[in-house]
Amino acid sequence: MERDVKIFTILVILFLLVAIIGTYEATRVIIKPASNFNPPYAKVINTWVENGQIVVEIEVVNNDGYNISFNGGYVEIFNTGQRVNITKPIVSYSNSSLFNVSFPLVYNLPSEVTVEGLLEGKLNGNPIYITFSDVISVTIINEIKLLNFTYENGTLHLFLEVFSPLNVTLVSIENLSLVNYNLSSFVAIVKYIPLNLSLSPGLHYLNLSFNLSEYQSVIYSTSLSKDTYYVNAFVKTIIYYSPPENKTFEIYFIREF
Repeated sequence: MERDVKIFTILVILFLLVAIIGTYEATRVIIKPASNFNPPYAKVINTWVENGQIVVEIEVVNNDGYNISFNGGYVEIFNTGQRVNITKPIVSYSNSSLFNVSFPLVYNLPSEVTVEGLLEGKLNGNPIYITFSDVISVTIINEIKLLNFTYENGTLHLFLEVFSPLNVTLVSIENLSLVNYNLSSFVAIVKYIPLNLSLSPGLHYLNLSFNLSEYQSVIYSTSLSKDTYYVNAFVKTIIYYSPPENKTFEIYFIREF
C-alpha cells in the first residue's frame, strides 16, 4: 500500500514538472501583438430622397489608417427588392471615407428602412470583406412655396410651387391673412379654404384663384391700395409614405403694389 502511494506521489510530481516546463516554453514562442487591432467597419449614416432617387450615404471607418481599397460588393434596401452592385473603386487611407449609393424611388417608401451591404476589397494587399446592416430614417425633401400673389375685386390669386418625390394631396389652406407689411392695415382674413388637390411626384406650379366671399372669411377691402403687402397661410397636406403622413407647410410672400 505504501509503495502505491509513493508511485502516485512521484507521478503527480512528474506531471506538475511537465506542465511547468510546457507553460514556460509556450510563453517563449507566443507572438504578442505590438498593439490592438482595430478592424475597419462600415455603417449607414444617412438616407434621403433627391431627384426621384433614394440616396444612401455610407461611411467606412478606418481608425488605424490601413491602405484599403474596395472594388466589389453590394448595397440593398431590405424587403424592397432594391439592390445596387458596387462597381466603382472606393479607396480609404484616412480615418473615414464616405460614398453614396442611389436607388430608384419606391413610392410606398416606409419612413424607416433597413440598409444592408457587403464590401469586398483589399487591406494591405490581403482580401477583406466588410458587412453592415443599419435601420435608418428616410429624409424626404418636400417643399411648398408661395411665389407670388395678386388681389382684386375680392379675388385672391396664389401662385404656388410644390415639390415632393412622393404622391401628395393638398388638403386645405388655413388661417390665411392678407395684410400690409407693418400690420397696420388688414385686407382679409380667411379661416379655411378646401383644396383636395392630388399631385404626382415631382415639381408642380399651381395658379389658384379664390373669391374670398365664398369662404369663412373677414374681408376689410376688396382691393389693394399703393403699399407693401404680404400673404401668410398654412397648407395642410397628406404625403403618401407607408403609411401616409399629415404635414403642414407655412407659406408667405411679400410684395409692393
